Amino acid sequence: MRLYPRLLAYGVAIGSTAIALLLKLWLEPLLSETLGSFFYIAILISTWYGGFRPGLVTVIFSILIINYIFLPPRYQLWLFQAKDVLQLSIFILVALIINLLTSNFLNSKHKIQKLSQQLAQENAEQLRMALSAAHMGMWDWNLVTGEIKWLPEHEQLFGLAVGSFDGRYETFDECLHPDDRSSFNQTLQQALQTHSTYQCEFRVIWTDGSIHWIEGRGKAFYDAVGKPIRIMGTVIDIDDRKQAQELLEQQFEQQRLVMEMTQRIRRSLNLQDILQTTVDEVRQFLGCDRVTVFQFSPGWGGRIIVESVAPEWMPILPLQIYDPCIGEENVEPFKQGLVTAKADIYHAGISPCHVEFLASLQVRANLVVPVFLGDELWGLLAAHHCAAPREWQSSEIELLRQLGAQVSIAIQQAALFEQIQTELTERKQTEQTLAKEALRIQTLFNTSFDGIVILDMEGNVLDANPRFAQMLGYTPQETAKLNVFDWDAQYTPEQLQQLMCDYISLKSGVLETRHRRKDGSIYDVEVSASVVEWEGEILRFCVCRDISERKQAEIVLQQLNAELEQRVVERTAQLKETNDRLLKTVIEQQQTQLILLEQAQLLDLAHDTIITRHLNGAINFWNKGAEYMYGWEQAEAVGQISHTLLKTQFPQPLPKITAELLEKGYWEGELNQFRRDSQPISVASRWVLQTDNAGKPIKILEINNDITAKKQAEAALRQSEEKFRQLAENIQAVFWMTDNQSQQVLYVSKAYESIWQRSCESLYQNYANWLDAIHPEDRQRVELELIEQVETSSYDKKYRIVRPDGSIRWIRDRAFPIKNDVGEIVRIAGIAEDITELQQIELMKSEFIGIISHELRTPLTAIRAALGLLNTGIYDKKPDKSKRMIEIAAIDSDRLVRLVNDILDLERLESGHAVLEKTTCNAADLIEQAVAGVQAIAKQQNITFDFHLTDAQVWAAADAMVQTLTNLLGNALKFSPTNSTITLSVQQQTDHVLFQITDQGRGIPAEKLEAIFGRFQQVDASDSRAKGGTGLGLAICRSVIEQHGGQIWAESTIGVGSTFFFTLPLR
Repeated sequence: MRLYPRLLAYGVAIGSTAIALLLKLWLEPLLSETLGSFFYIAILISTWYGGFRPGLVTVIFSILIINYIFLPPRYQLWLFQAKDVLQLSIFILVALIINLLTSNFLNSKHKIQKLSQQLAQENAEQLRMALSAAHMGMWDWNLVTGEIKWLPEHEQLFGLAVGSFDGRYETFDECLHPDDRSSFNQTLQQALQTHSTYQCEFRVIWTDGSIHWIEGRGKAFYDAVGKPIRIMGTVIDIDDRKQAQELLEQQFEQQRLVMEMTQRIRRSLNLQDILQTTVDEVRQFLGCDRVTVFQFSPGWGGRIIVESVAPEWMPILPLQIYDPCIGEENVEPFKQGLVTAKADIYHAGISPCHVEFLASLQVRANLVVPVFLGDELWGLLAAHHCAAPREWQSSEIELLRQLGAQVSIAIQQAALFEQIQTELTERKQTEQTLAKEALRIQTLFNTSFDGIVILDMEGNVLDANPRFAQMLGYTPQETAKLNVFDWDAQYTPEQLQQLMCDYISLKSGVLETRHRRKDGSIYDVEVSASVVEWEGEILRFCVCRDISERKQAEIVLQQLNAELEQRVVERTAQLKETNDRLLKTVIEQQQTQLILLEQAQLLDLAHDTIITRHLNGAINFWNKGAEYMYGWEQAEAVGQISHTLLKTQFPQPLPKITAELLEKGYWEGELNQFRRDSQPISVASRWVLQTDNAGKPIKILEINNDITAKKQAEAALRQSEEKFRQLAENIQAVFWMTDNQSQQVLYVSKAYESIWQRSCESLYQNYANWLDAIHPEDRQRVELELIEQVETSSYDKKYRIVRPDGSIRWIRDRAFPIKNDVGEIVRIAGIAEDITELQQIELMKSEFIGIISHELRTPLTAIRAALGLLNTGIYDKKPDKSKRMIEIAAIDSDRLVRLVNDILDLERLESGHAVLEKTTCNAADLIEQAVAGVQAIAKQQNITFDFHLTDAQVWAAADAMVQTLTNLLGNALKFSPTNSTITLSVQQQTDHVLFQITDQGRGIPAEKLEAIFGRFQQVDASDSRAKGGTGLGLAICRSVIEQHGGQIWAESTIGVGSTFFFTLPLR
């Protein structure tokens, strides 16, 4: 049988690996990028179930499967590509980390569970006492037998009488609120199945019908095969916490309402929609019958702008509102910002006329806040309750006041928007008029028969009409780049510069000159020039008329022969020039083709994708790298829209990317695209805008680099880091890591802040802050152990820390080394646990063992000594001495018997095994029976009793109460001086009866008033020897009283005496 769990663990390892393989093969078309996710899960499951070795088996199988099936070349055990080797290495590293961390965490969990079970068994009684003192309930459920045990406090929290719970689950289930049963059962089953701590909040219904919130916590115990056999836990009343939570939720909802209205004001300019949504949400939140926004008109009448009203009440939106009782004196408080809240209009001191007006609108209670437009009173925001009077809460008044301020902002914003709209309309009309005039001038400018050009001070062209460009033989774009020196063929540059300077003073003039066309030809032109000043700049406005025909007509007769010869010469020169230009053009084209051919070959050799596309996205170049990366041939891709072909997913809207490209001339980013085989691919993309000579965009150059493997590696690394972070930050202990050389803290989990009460950031900044927090008495020892740590890199130590608030906590700190591939220690990791409670439990156990051993050893020593003397025979001839020895042995035997009986009685009471049969008892009778039992002792000490009794009836177990009174009277007699008086009184109060026993003894110190009710507690250790007693009497008294649902306490004055009080419930 012991072999079966081990084999099952390896079976789980093999099975989980097989399932991961099947899931990977099944989902491979959809999840091709997640190479190892399913195998990581398989490793986590097998390690969690079986430990390190089964997990390592899963790691090995997973590596072989991934290498053989999923990494190219498939179905072979060797790898060719570096990225595949890197991918497999990352998987191996992450898998081993998951296996190691999970197995360590599992081992730690098993150790903690074992320790918790041991502590729970050893200290169950101490735990019950602590829960009782904290007014918490405790329960114990035996899952094998089905028996449930509750402490009395548990029964009270469920509204049951003490001792009335029958131990059945069905009784508990009847107390649960019906709406919480399924969630409770689901939480409990999940805790049992996952071996986690059970924690659940649920409601219980008391026998009086009231509903109360309870928080339950529990811990299950399991047998060797992991089957739950027992669960123990506590319950606590959380009604106050739930009420506080509901109040916070209400405040949050109010702030949300105000914030949403603020956001609507910012997002929308539609005042009607803003106000209507506001009144609808306010009515729903306040739960009132009507909410309106009212706008004043001159004379303090007005109209309802928006309204939200319940269906059963009269709407007042279409009505014109006029209250004849409201005048300037009634409105003035609203101008000062007054908020009125009337719980009942008939009892609010309102004039009868105004009450009648409100009643006509079905108003019974109202809440009104003013709304301002600037400094002027604009209207009112009002909430009406029609069904009945209503007390308006301060939070509701504050909410409506804040909303009134937001409504004022919305109205101001709407008014400002309307003003802006008016100004925009007027501006558009002006712009349209100016545009028409500019169009008319531009039409005349463009259609003029004469050439018109505008020059700046240096003679550069600022603007020219098409006729001027036609006359020169240039395009309009080329003309814009010319200077007057480029086309004037008559004047030298110096003459032309002087002429332009002269015209500045002349302002205008006409001259004849000659211009040179683009082709080099010269023609005569008449220029009418005007100099104007425009916005501080000197401009020359020139109208150029071609007068070549006129000039030619003048000289045609006298220069006909000369002109003919000149034309031949010019023609010859032109032909030669043309031939030269043609030859140069051919040579340049051949050189350009060679360069383009070389660049095309280089582009085809590149592994990156290089694409050129038109501005509309159509591809016109597609290199070999693109064919390899995406799978489409060049002939298939050219002419396609690139973003449609590749199904590109952009990191931001495409228009925004295009705008940035046009503005800057380039764009860089990451894109998600798809190959021809529908496989996704991530690329780093760079776009460059290409322009023509005029600077006009003509196409886009796009270069893409495949970063899919890099993205997958980054995602796997992030996932691994996230798992490590979740593991480290969700354990209760502090996980830390330091550098072995620099001792710098590399990581510390968030639990450090809750245990040390110091920030993690302070530890990162200064490693010495950790040593500063160690208790001064432990610091030197820890520093010496740290020196040893540098040599061994591992330790397990305990020390105390001092928190900023002065509290002291015990810490157990363990460390282990982390080595690199060559076995060198590079880092040290560790776990620090808060073991303060464990230390306290150990101390309490030691004290208890010490006390009980003393109490048992003392009478046994006396008995042994007396019997030993008798056994020697020295008193054989001394009967009086022998009798005395026997009396000593008998007295100490009785003391030992009383001690054992008291311990057994206390155990039965606290464990619930003692059943108290309660009946109706007369308080005076109980006191008389107890006094009768100690009357003889009182007479010996000459002590009297003073009684102040009533006929009060209590619900109690008579024998147990007589024993309790006897114990209290016995203590009073022990510590009362001779000839003193003990006073006993009974007082009937609202729901209980108060008993008081007052002595005239030495008194009890204030610091001992609570401790004396504990086990083996004495005011003075010598009392046990001098006055007798086991030290358990008051502990028994408290247990009996608390099982009756009462309380017991003491008050004392040193040197005067002590009074013990306890209460019992009335019958």
